[in-house]
Amino acid sequence: MSKLCCPVCWELLGILNNLKDDPRPLSFPGCHPVIYPVELPAWLPTSIDEDITSRFIGHLRRELDIMVQGVEKKDRINQKKHHASHESESNISVASTNRDDSSEDPAFEEYFD
Repeated sequence: MSKLCCPVCWELLGILNNLKDDPRPLSFPGCHPVIYPVELPAWLPTSIDEDITSRFIGHLRRELDIMVQGVEKKDRINQKKHHASHESESNISVASTNRDDSSEDPAFEEYFD
């Protein structure tokens, strides 16, 4: 077969290949990354249902860990940027300027007139 199978079928094939005595494994070229809702065959033993469920709980846990680590990393980066900034919490600059002639600037005068 030349098409990629779904991740659930891929896991099921792996389990079934480990159970059978035939040295020729059931094979597909790979699986795509999208997990869709599936209904496993009714003839599967409960132990295989539980094994597949356990595997996908593990996949979900790893994906959630990656997502949480990404959010935490982003938060740390944002905190560093905020602390390195010369702005107050109100986003008003508290840094001093080297420019002493701001009162001579026409735009400055227009703003405050």
